[in-house]
Amino acid sequence: MGYLSVTLLIYKMGVKLVNRFFEWASGFGYELYLLHSLVFVVMGSVVVSRIPLTARLMVCLVVAYVVAYGYSCLLKISKQKRLLGEK
Repeated sequence: MGYLSVTLLIYKMGVKLVNRFFEWASGFGYELYLLHSLVFVVMGSVVVSRIPLTARLMVCLVVAYVVAYGYSCLLKISKQKRLLGEK
């Protein structure tokens, strides 16, 4: 509830760039939810521990968004092929 409340407050502030980001991310939010833990574990073992924690978390966050967006695109392509009867 806390994260949801903060997110809603930020969205209601009306900053167009931030609102567009939230709207864009909502298109693959479920995929992000499914993959973010996996990405954080894999990246945590790959990224050098000498890098500050904040920088590692930022890298993990960016990679999680990229992977989730890519997975979302793959799912959409797969769904379109199924609808068209292709294999």
